[in-house]
Amino acid sequence: MMTITPKAVSRFLSALWVQLCLIAPAMAQTPLVLPDPIIEQFSETQAFGQYNMPLDIWKNAALKTRTVTGELHKSAWKLPQSLLEINQFAAPILSQLQNMGFNALLDCQSAQCGGFDFRFATEVIDPPFMYVDTTRYRFIALQKDEQIKTLLFSKSGNELFLQIIEAGGRTLIDTTNLPSAQTKTEMPPKDVDTALRQKGFAILNGLAFDSGSEALGRGPFESLISLAEFLQTEKEVNIILVGHTDNKGSLEMNLALSKRRAQAVAGYLADEFGIDPTRIIVQGVAYLSPVASNDSEAGQRQNKRVEVVLQR
Repeated sequence: MMTITPKAVSRFLSALWVQLCLIAPAMAQTPLVLPDPIIEQFSETQAFGQYNMPLDIWKNAALKTRTVTGELHKSAWKLPQSLLEINQFAAPILSQLQNMGFNALLDCQSAQCGGFDFRFATEVIDPPFMYVDTTRYRFIALQKDEQIKTLLFSKSGNELFLQIIEAGGRTLIDTTNLPSAQTKTEMPPKDVDTALRQKGFAILNGLAFDSGSEALGRGPFESLISLAEFLQTEKEVNIILVGHTDNKGSLEMNLALSKRRAQAVAGYLADEFGIDPTRIIVQGVAYLSPVASNDSEAGQRQNKRVEVVLQR
């Protein structure tokens, strides 16, 4: 029978302390530092979920994926008013993950990924939390042991967007001076006045456009009433109206159509509410910045829209 003496206990505890000191640094997680002043738009954790992680670009009318199950964490981030391009934004983030031991399984950009088809074949957090311009995005899938992460970067105007989906282990984010996250239960403001004051842009809901038509009708349109009231109050503010279309027809035709839709809204604001036309810039981007898939009528209706952006 072994006799346990105080001296033996002391030797055991000393050896255990040395092992813990060696293990602790390896267990410590280096936080991922994101550029200031980035804003966390969305955060959601699923105790048990499923994610189809892309492993290859869109080809042969399909997207090769790996189904990952278990705890999933999804977040969306926005870097407002940035002069950085997507690759400049992505480089330091990717470098940090590589230093943590993550290896890239897939790294592609826009048309190289498959453009529109790739973007709508993979999971994307709903706008306004995450926006993806189908001509300006980069997708990266990474793995370290049993941990996987996918990063989706995009740029819209001067705003950069980042989506992170993680499984098998969540990376700590350095949230020093970062605004608190919104959750999926927090919906964007429906009132245009409130949306403009909080976010600087708004979708003008309730404007029904037929395919190929810029006809606006006589209204009344609640979103335009709210926008007019905002402009009548904020007399020093100018705006940009941006028209959008579904993907029926050529790019050239839809660029012209989307601009005419924005012009129709500008004309309505001038005729019905006396808003000075010199305060409004109109632009059209055709089907290059969808908010839904054009594969369904419901998605097409969502994409045929006009947005308003502040230009102070």
